[in-house]
Amino acid sequence: MKVITELENYTDYLKDESLLTGQADKLVFCHSTDDVLELVNNCYSNNIPMTIQGGLTGICGGGVPDGGTIINLSKMNKIIDMSYNKDKDYYTIKVEAGVLLKDLNDIITSKNINISDWDTEAIRVYKKFKKESAKMFPTDPTETLASIGGMVACDASGACSYAYGSVRAFVESICVITPSKKINIRRGQYKYLDLAKVFDIEIKTLPSWHEHCNQLKDVVGLFYQEEMDLIDLFIGAEGILGVITEVELRLINKPEIIFGIMLFMNKDNRMTDFVKWLRESGLQNLCAIEYFDQKTFELLNLFREDKMEIKALPLISTDYDGGIYLEFHLESDEQLDEIMEQLWNQMDVFGINKEEQWLGLEASDYNKLKKIRHAVPECINILIARRKLMDVRLHKIGTDMAVLNKDLNEVLNMYKEEIQEENYEGIIFGHIGNNHLHVNLIPDSYKQYQVAKETVIKWAKHVVKLNGSIAAEHGIGKLKNPLLKYMLSEQDLIEMKKVKSLLETKGIINSGVIF
Repeated sequence: MKVITELENYTDYLKDESLLTGQADKLVFCHSTDDVLELVNNCYSNNIPMTIQGGLTGICGGGVPDGGTIINLSKMNKIIDMSYNKDKDYYTIKVEAGVLLKDLNDIITSKNINISDWDTEAIRVYKKFKKESAKMFPTDPTETLASIGGMVACDASGACSYAYGSVRAFVESICVITPSKKINIRRGQYKYLDLAKVFDIEIKTLPSWHEHCNQLKDVVGLFYQEEMDLIDLFIGAEGILGVITEVELRLINKPEIIFGIMLFMNKDNRMTDFVKWLRESGLQNLCAIEYFDQKTFELLNLFREDKMEIKALPLISTDYDGGIYLEFHLESDEQLDEIMEQLWNQMDVFGINKEEQWLGLEASDYNKLKKIRHAVPECINILIARRKLMDVRLHKIGTDMAVLNKDLNEVLNMYKEEIQEENYEGIIFGHIGNNHLHVNLIPDSYKQYQVAKETVIKWAKHVVKLNGSIAAEHGIGKLKNPLLKYMLSEQDLIEMKKVKSLLETKGIINSGVIF
């Protein structure tokens, strides 16, 4: 372990992408699960608060310390082994928690892995894997520098969650360090009802709380469904129950054709009707439906000279009333031709511009389109940084709410009307296929910042009335805690806190995260 006690030159580890900044007494870079086990036991014995960090790409302050010791997992970046499930015909890859998504994807694509310390069976599987057709890990959050451990901790998803769901669906096993023990948990091995037996806890009735809705993206609080796997309690728990140090992920076959297209909406567009048609049309292998409003395009044009990935694209016309990015994972050119014909036939119906579309069929063009989505939050952060030079108290106000299909049009109109009424500089984009939009309010004064926070509370209350979620993707962290009371009952929170206290009685691991 590398231990840093003088943090003057390590201030980047006191904040994450939320720009929330904390303080700590010690920063420790762990290099193995055994390091984490030793450190957790030492801190716990001495009542030292612990904050778990991965890639620090979170936007909710979950990795920001509040005193005590930082447990940083970024140096835990080994590929541990591979397995093959003969019955279900799929491969899994086991990694340390600090492996970055970008590096994992590169490794899966290149099939070039250091196997020098693997056992005989893992090496055999690896050799078989190298001869197979291409595989992929489908979870695709915008931030490719996210760590795998962090992705599991907040149940990350991304654009293609429209087809594949969140990372939860691909986690086969995890290694978790709690103050009482180190344990490997495999999917299907234990139910939540086995918690007391697995962790040697004496309790008659396990806590329970509101069930998560399968029709809705929702990462609010601890996951719960009746008869759920024990592993699902830890996925999305944001590290409050223990430190996830190793993750085994299921891979899938990579499609023959990965194709993206940006469609631009005319002023008289029927965008939400188009999204509804996409859901019901039966278009083959539609994996992502992403929305960009007109202000998003204006922002991208504004930062063309600052971001090379934007400069590589044509100037976006401000005549368009936004755009829809679609991604398809296909197996044949015939499928592609059929899809293009279906889309073409609907363009006039839904107010889609027929003169201009951006196609991403070749890898280079596809990658350019994907980089647009990545560039948007980066441009917003640049803009906020400039505003903070005028007033350090200013922060971006961002939402991460989701609703059911029937309520998409209502909440989108709510966002747009409030932005216009309050004269906010507001940008709306995101996973419209899942009714999960990111609204970013960029205040130009501290007074407007305070008003914007109240606006988000008003939106949250309305979304909850519609049986939606106040947090669909990024977790709660330390910044969204005030919104919890609008979605979770007091009893829900009590029950969740009981689970934490069963595994971590002192409340000093990731304290302040979620609740």
